[in-house]
Amino acid sequence: MAEDNTQDVQRQKDLNLLKHSYLMYEQTKKESEKRMRQKLNENGDRMYSDADIARELETINIAEADIIQKYLNLGGTEEELKTAKRTPRKHTGKSITELLDKYEAEDKAKAEYVNNLTKERDLLAMREDERQETSQLNLNTETVNEIKLTQKTENNPQATYDVIPIPSNGECYRSKINRVPVAYLTAYDENMIIAPNLYRDNKIIDMILKEKVLDGRIDTYDMLEGDREAIVIFLRASGYGNEYPITAKDNETGVEFDTVFDLSKLKFRPFKLKGDENGWFDYTLPVSKKQIKFRFLTHKDLVLLDKLEKEEDRMAVKGKIKEYVEDLDRFVEDDENLEKSERVKIKQAIRALDDWQEEMEDDEPDFTHSVTNRLELSIMAVDGITDRKMVREFIRNMNVRDSSSLRKYITENEPGIDYNVEVEKPESLGGGSMKVFLQLDQYLFLNIA
Repeated sequence: MAEDNTQDVQRQKDLNLLKHSYLMYEQTKKESEKRMRQKLNENGDRMYSDADIARELETINIAEADIIQKYLNLGGTEEELKTAKRTPRKHTGKSITELLDKYEAEDKAKAEYVNNLTKERDLLAMREDERQETSQLNLNTETVNEIKLTQKTENNPQATYDVIPIPSNGECYRSKINRVPVAYLTAYDENMIIAPNLYRDNKIIDMILKEKVLDGRIDTYDMLEGDREAIVIFLRASGYGNEYPITAKDNETGVEFDTVFDLSKLKFRPFKLKGDENGWFDYTLPVSKKQIKFRFLTHKDLVLLDKLEKEEDRMAVKGKIKEYVEDLDRFVEDDENLEKSERVKIKQAIRALDDWQEEMEDDEPDFTHSVTNRLELSIMAVDGITDRKMVREFIRNMNVRDSSSLRKYITENEPGIDYNVEVEKPESLGGGSMKVFLQLDQYLFLNIA
């Protein structure tokens, strides 16, 4: 019995050794092909033809076949070898639900870290404030009982704030909060405003909103983009004034000119929809007549869509690079004015690009899923059915007219700021006013008139 066990152990060792040898041959074939494809002659052309490469690989295949036969003779199977040579995919096609779980886990981990730092900072601030004389907050008596103030105000009783309306009227949230307490900017906040790393990481707006929104029931990351923008504009105007410098282009002459826009003239887009208890809205699809429940996307949703778009775009890059390589090869061959040395350098660069795409997976998609990804986040129920798997399947097979009609309805009714404004033209361009689309970005706190 002991002898049988010893033989089994030895057999397994031999199988593992043969499997390792097989993988080495597979790797050698891959490296040999890559090396031969990269090798160029003095004219910048490939030194080895496809036939040369095939002959070299066949030599390795003959030696590899002996390894495979020995493996089979010991009771192994070809399937085991094929499984052994598989490597994890660099990019995996995932559903938006799977990616949502992934990014939510990442966000929770980051949030926990930030919250721990915030607690430590708030504790130090509280101890400092205990030494100072406290004063009553300047509260709006009509809303004081409706607002759950965060610990920021408890730790800083000298803070002052205003309660401002938001474009959604609270209809897009379960809480139905339609007015938000926002603390005014202070000298301390300018430490954030001038921090280069916050702009580099595109975090400045998130940080400012986290600090200045005082209602403990509100997570600014889960607010609609339009509501967030209304708060940011209030902070910019109350902190640095309503005058906002912009560069506009004359509609008639195309000449650019500098002017100043009054931020107090910005208005909310009309929003009259009424959300249900979940902040969802009703829509009847024109073709299928299905009753849809949808929601407007939050800032968190838009961040997820951006991440997903970039991930899927990377997945589709192989096909794009292959097209570029073929075009570049053709351009080089057709250019009769290229010097020999220049031709060699360019061809070497093209071969490097070709090698890059050859190493990528072969079965990646050639397009992203931006339309269905957005619909999966927007549509919450179909004819009362909220099961995500069933909703996802419905979206995949949704009539194109239904899809475009719903997306148009959402876009036209989304709450937010109306950035179509009028500015005054200089007298040198004839004077008068003209309509422009005002574009604000994360640098609006630094862009001072």
